[in-house]
Amino acid sequence: MGEALMSCTDATLLETTTANKIGQSGARPLEPFSEMLAAVMPRADGHLLGGRHSCHVGAIHLAAPCQGAIWSSPMYTAESGSSRFSSATSTDASRGQRGRDRAGGRSTVPGAIGFVGLGRMGAAMAANLAAAGRKVIACVHSPEQMGKLLALGLKPTTDLADLFDCEVVISMLPDDHAVREVVFGRPDIGRGGLAAGMASGAIHLSMSTISTAAASEVASEHARCGQGYVAAPVFGNPDAAKARQLFIVAAGAAVDVERCRPLLDQLGQRTFVVSNDPAHANLSKLLGNMLTATALEVLGETVALIRKRGLDPAGFLELLTSTMFGGRVHRIYGHRIVAQDYAAGFALPLALKDVRLALAEAESAAVPMPSVSVVRDRMITGIARGYAELDWTALGMVAAEEAGVPPSRPAGTVHQHDLACAAARHRRERNGASDTSDPDDTEFHGRSS
Repeated sequence: MGEALMSCTDATLLETTTANKIGQSGARPLEPFSEMLAAVMPRADGHLLGGRHSCHVGAIHLAAPCQGAIWSSPMYTAESGSSRFSSATSTDASRGQRGRDRAGGRSTVPGAIGFVGLGRMGAAMAANLAAAGRKVIACVHSPEQMGKLLALGLKPTTDLADLFDCEVVISMLPDDHAVREVVFGRPDIGRGGLAAGMASGAIHLSMSTISTAAASEVASEHARCGQGYVAAPVFGNPDAAKARQLFIVAAGAAVDVERCRPLLDQLGQRTFVVSNDPAHANLSKLLGNMLTATALEVLGETVALIRKRGLDPAGFLELLTSTMFGGRVHRIYGHRIVAQDYAAGFALPLALKDVRLALAEAESAAVPMPSVSVVRDRMITGIARGYAELDWTALGMVAAEEAGVPPSRPAGTVHQHDLACAAARHRRERNGASDTSDPDDTEFHGRSS
C-alpha cells in the first residue's frame, strides 16, 4: 500500500495524433446536444435513431463501430467548473511502454479492466464486459457481495489497490464525494487512490454523473500523474445496461477515447463524443436528466388533472404518446405514473442531486431556470413526505396529493406505492433512518432517460 500513497511526478501532456486531428477537421458539423437528445429521446414512432455505433458530435464526425459510493457518499453538492485537457498517455508508445510506471518500472496487466461501483447498473455493465471475454476485477466495499460478483464472471476484491495494475479502471459511483475518494484516496487512514496508484499510461473511465468541477479536478490529477481520463456518463436503466442498450456521452482526449471505444461498444448501443474536455460530458448528462425531471413533473400534474376530472389517464396517455409526445420519457415514465408505479428505480435523492448540479451550472452561467427550481422543490417535498426510496416518478404522486387526488386501484389489489413504501420502511429499519441507498450502488440505478 506504500506504493499507492506515492505522490505523482509531473507528466508531459501529449497532444492528439495528426490522424485524429485530420479525421476531426473534415467532418460534417452537427449540433451536439440536440443530436444526442434526438437519439436518447427518439421519434414518436418509437424507433431509435441509429443502431450500435458511435457518433462524434460538434465539429467531429459519425464513426463506424469499433470491433473489438464505494465507502461514503454525502449528496447535495453544487459545484461547477471546466477546463480543457490533452492526453497524458502516449500515442506512439507500445502497450508495454505506455503502461510502464515511471516511479517503479511497474507495467499494467494487458487487457485487465478494473471496475469500482458495483450497484445495479455497475454490476450489469461489468457482467457484460466479462461475458465479452474481458478480465474484470471488481472492487466492492462489502465482502458479502463477492459471491454475487463471482457468479457474474468477475474477479471480486475489497481492496482498491488490486485495480492499480489494470489498463483501464471504470468507475460508476453516486456522486462527487465518492469519485474524489476513489481517485484521491484517504491519506488520513492510509488508503491510496487511483491517481497515486495506477500506472502511467492507464486510463480512468468515469461513467458517473458528477459535477463539472469534480470532473475537471479529477481529470487534472490524472493528467498530473501521467494517466488518461475519459468521462462517459450514460442514459439508461439496469435493464438497458443488461441488454447493452445504454446511450453513452463521452469526452476526453481523442487518443484516450479511442482506446476506450471497444469497451464503450460492449456496454452501450451508441456513444456520443461531445468534446475533448471531460467536464462537457457531465454537463450534457446533467442537462439531460434535468429535462427528464421537468417532463416527469409536468406529466404528473397533467395526469392528476385528468384523474380529478374523472377521465381515463391510460387513454389520455395513449393519445399523447401516439401523437406529439412519443419519446422515451413520455412513453416509459408516463405509463409508470399512470400505473402509480413508484418503485425505485432512480431514487429521489439521487435525482435531486442531479437537478441541483444542473441548477448550479445554470447559476454559474447566469441562466435563469425557474421551472427547474420548481422541480427541485417538488423533489424536496417528496423526500420530506417519506418518499426518499421511491423512484423519481413519485413526482406524479406528489402532484396527485397536491391536487387532492386519492390513489386509485382495483378493489382487493396491493398497490405499487404500498409495496415501495413498505420496502423503504423495512430498509430504513434495517440500516438506519439516514440510509437511502446501497453505498456501492450508482446514480443510474433506475434511469430510462
